[in-house]
Amino acid sequence: MCEVEYEYQADLCALVVDYEYQTDDEDALWHFVDYEYQSDIEIYYVEYEYQSDLCVYLVEYEYQAEWEESSKWQGRLH
Repeated sequence: MCEVEYEYQADLCALVVDYEYQTDDEDALWHFVDYEYQSDIEIYYVEYEYQSDLCVYLVEYEYQAEWEESSKWQGRLH
């Protein structure tokens, strides 16, 4: 995964929430954990966009968190 600078570059606009229950099984709402066994999926950050399968833009508000309609990853991060 790479974090992009602009929303138009992203496959997913994601919001990082403080608690797991806030994710509500939504792909666009993320909660980071300290240990691998606590997670549903693993995400590896890369430095460059060409190294990534998924480009993410982090947003500030829940209403902004959504997939780019044409993304092949939509609905697959559970």
